[in-house]
Amino acid sequence: MIAERFPDSVVKLHIQYRMNSGIMELANSTIYQNQMTCGSSQVSRSCLKLDLKQCVSCGDQCWITKVIDPELHVVYVETDQVPTLEQNVGTSFQNEIEAQIGLIVIQALAYF
Repeated sequence: MIAERFPDSVVKLHIQYRMNSGIMELANSTIYQNQMTCGSSQVSRSCLKLDLKQCVSCGDQCWITKVIDPELHVVYVETDQVPTLEQNVGTSFQNEIEAQIGLIVIQALAYF
C-alpha cells in the first residue's frame, strides 16, 4: 500500500467538510479514534431530500425504501441470505449479484 511505502506523506484528517454527522460518526469511530470534527454545521446537518411517498406499490415493506431513507445516514445492506456467488478475479473477488443490488440502490436514488 502506498501509505506504508511513504508514511511521511500521510496526514490524518481532523476537520472535514463533506460528511454529515451520521456518516462522520462511523468514520470517526472506526478509523479516526473520535478525533475528527465537522468544519461546518450546515454540512453536519445535511441529508438527501427524497419524496418516498411516491413509493406506494410496496409501502413500508419495501427493502429499497428502507435503504434510501434519508433519516438513516448509514445503512448496511445484508446480503448473506441472498443466493450469490463470489468469484476470484485476479487478486480480488467479484460478486455480480451484490453489484446488481448496488445498481438498484443507485437507480432508486436517481428516481426519487
